[in-house]
Amino acid sequence: SNIAKGKGGIMTISTEEIGKLKDRYLKELYSDVRKEQRIDKEYIDDTFKVEDVTQPHKIYRLGTGREMVDAPAEQIVTANPEVFVEAKNREATTRLSKFFNNLIAELKRQNPNPFKETVKNKLGRGESYVRVFHSERWIANQTGMPFIFQVLDPMVIYGSPDEIENGIPSKIMVSYERQMDEVIMRYPLWTNPKKGEGKKLATWFEYWDSDTRYFEADGEEVLRQPNIYGIPPFARQYSGFGRRSEDGNLASLIVSDIRYSRDLVAL
Repeated sequence: SNIAKGKGGIMTISTEEIGKLKDRYLKELYSDVRKEQRIDKEYIDDTFKVEDVTQPHKIYRLGTGREMVDAPAEQIVTANPEVFVEAKNREATTRLSKFFNNLIAELKRQNPNPFKETVKNKLGRGESYVRVFHSERWIANQTGMPFIFQVLDPMVIYGSPDEIENGIPSKIMVSYERQMDEVIMRYPLWTNPKKGEGKKLATWFEYWDSDTRYFEADGEEVLRQPNIYGIPPFARQYSGFGRRSEDGNLASLIVSDIRYSRDLVAL
């Protein structure tokens, strides 16, 4: 958990190159996407402005935007998802089916429900991401699940348009505000460069590609190692409401169910 350099692996990108990609993705490539997602969020949270209603009239908010996201997720996701496996013999089929259905049961117990959250993200954000990583608890004690599925808000993830395979971007960046105490606990050699500014949150940044994983907090590197997974451990799906544009603008591809219904929500 200390600041570390990778040993025995190959990292093909420099810190300077990561910095340039960070600026390009966060400030340019995803600028229109985040603008549209922030507007959509106002309609989902029912905080959008209504200019035409003035005193003594009152605004009554009906939660239509939230219902457009939550109601389909409840209907689309079955209450009892199951996995069916076909293997060479009955014993293997039974054993594998039991293994995967036990995993499904474990996932259903996660809070929030990852199946429903994935659908809600597609409807409300225009895309969804699932992050998969190994379980230290399972490695140590063989208890629980061998891997963990984490559904993150797509608004903090910046994936490259190109993919290694269907749904796996070749590069992933993650950026959000993280509790300083949590960063210090996991990375005790972090110097907390902005501690004199009275901040309680640190700007957390991750970079992943097939060779490298790199983390920093408030601009200071806290970890740089070879990526043991061999691919970025993220799977992406688009909502299907958008399409690729001739100019490559991601805002045309990443489209929520809210964007073209905002006027209806505001009625």
